[in-house]
Amino acid sequence: MSEFHVLVVEDEVDGQEVVSAILEMNGLTVDVVSDAAEALNNLDDKVYDIAIIDIALPDMDGWGLLDQIRQQNRLVSMPCLAITAYHDSSVKQKSLDVGFDAYLPKPLDADNLIVTLNKLLVS
Repeated sequence: MSEFHVLVVEDEVDGQEVVSAILEMNGLTVDVVSDAAEALNNLDDKVYDIAIIDIALPDMDGWGLLDQIRQQNRLVSMPCLAITAYHDSSVKQKSLDVGFDAYLPKPLDADNLIVTLNKLLVS
C-alpha cells in the first residue's frame, strides 16, 4: 500500500497522531490537516488517493466537507472514509447516505482501518 497518498482531516491532536501512526506503519504517505478549509486547500494543491475525514470538525463538519469535495469533478470519485467518536447507527447511516464510501467509529481499530483502506484503494 506504500504508493498511496492519504489526506487525514482530524481536529484532535491525539486523533491525528493515532491515525498517522497507523497509516505510516503500513507504508502510506500521510498529510494531516485540522479543518475543512485546510483540507480543501490541500486538495487544490495535491493529489490524494483517499481522504479520511472526521465528522465532528470545527466550522464545517465532515458531511459538509464531503459535499464540497463531491462538487469538484476531479475529486468526485476519490474514496472518502468517515470517522467519528460520536458513533451510533444513525450517524453511520447518514454518513453512507451522503456519499462516504465507508465509515469507522473511534477509537479506531488499526487492523479494521487497514482492511477498509485496502478495500477502498484496491477495488
